Amino acid sequence: MTIERSRAGQTADSIREYPARFLTILWVIASLALAALGPFGTFERFGFVERLLNWGFAIGMSIVVGLVVNRAAQMLLGPGRRRFHYDLVAVPAMTALYSPALYLHVRLYPLSSIELPFTFIVVNVIAVSLMLIAVREVLGMYIDLHLTVRASDRAAEPPAGVEEGVPDDAEVAPLVARLPEPLRGEVLHITADNHYVEVHTDRGATSILLRMSDAVRELDGQPGLQVHRSHWVSDRAVAGILREGHKLLVLLNCGRRVPVSRSQAAAVTLRWGDRAAPPPPRSTISA
Repeated sequence: MTIERSRAGQTADSIREYPARFLTILWVIASLALAALGPFGTFERFGFVERLLNWGFAIGMSIVVGLVVNRAAQMLLGPGRRRFHYDLVAVPAMTALYSPALYLHVRLYPLSSIELPFTFIVVNVIAVSLMLIAVREVLGMYIDLHLTVRASDRAAEPPAGVEEGVPDDAEVAPLVARLPEPLRGEVLHITADNHYVEVHTDRGATSILLRMSDAVRELDGQPGLQVHRSHWVSDRAVAGILREGHKLLVLLNCGRRVPVSRSQAAAVTLRWGDRAAPPPPRSTISA
């Protein structure tokens, strides 16, 4: 099974995930800009090289702390959450860890002559963090919108060798029409993956840039159910339902287990309750 993503489509996620290349460019540009501008009185007190070294160190330290905090937030909340949820954890943690470190850096030579209150530093750390989040989301949304328009234009174009205005032999759901030709089969399972959806058909799987709600709508009434905010399952794909403790799961014919949200538990039980999966066989231990 192969997961295909366009190079341009990966750009939006790369910006949101702060890759090394993006952070390196940001570090260089920000260090040079602050060294040239010399804010907080550094322009009058220090030369360009001293300003570049100090601002480069301060910004580099913020990037390292930010990466650690971002990774910790992902580990704490688990995968599949909205980026906003990670930010709710990362920004306070970033403020708590980086503000004291920056304050100590300011108090050390050669910045000891600059008086910056700790509260001033805290406010600026929060403001810069929120500003970077806003820039990240604006760039990501712009790229997503650009790619969606391009995908819609490509979908509207008639296939090569087919005259415009002549319908195909069989109508297909809009979601299926987005898939590569070899994978255009019956949709069995859809799962959300950040700004993409991973579409599993009876011919394979691929990943396309699309919101989960739009993907479900473009199924055009295919029999199935959205069992979770991140999962849609076809009736044909369901082998049964089972429970693990307090969790309700949908067992697919391929063996994959799909979680069911509490709000959809009743609908899942009503729809597929007669397909209750048998408990897994107990392992025997030979003497």
